[in-house]
Amino acid sequence: QAHQPPANLERFRFPQATELIGDDYSYERLNPTVADSVVIATQHKGDHLSAVRALRSPASYIAIIASRKRASLMCDFLRGEGFTDRELARLRAPAGLDLGAWTPAEIALSILAEIVMLRRGGSGLPRTAANASPQFIQAS
Repeated sequence: QAHQPPANLERFRFPQATELIGDDYSYERLNPTVADSVVIATQHKGDHLSAVRALRSPASYIAIIASRKRASLMCDFLRGEGFTDRELARLRAPAGLDLGAWTPAEIALSILAEIVMLRRGGSGLPRTAANASPQFIQAS
């Protein structure tokens, strides 16, 4: 049986998406691989269940968009589900780098920056601090 996303999940809003999933409330179709990044943005509707599923997967990046308070509550729940501190260390909560992000677009940018940093082995420092040698040498 083909899964149909809810009406508010229109294809034109997400033209690059491989698949739109909006009706999988038990997260059975969430099966990330080691090459995948999982960002949980449920507005606290099932985020704990999707976090369990993601942490049981080999996904290389798992993050939740949440306040520090909500992230702490999530970790308490996950410990109750049997996850160790080592396993919970995989969960980036709250998600993203500290860019001072405020708007949804800025928050998304901070999360993508974190994913790229971890994937490429970046330091997260300003490039001027990370590259101690000058890029340009002035002629004398």
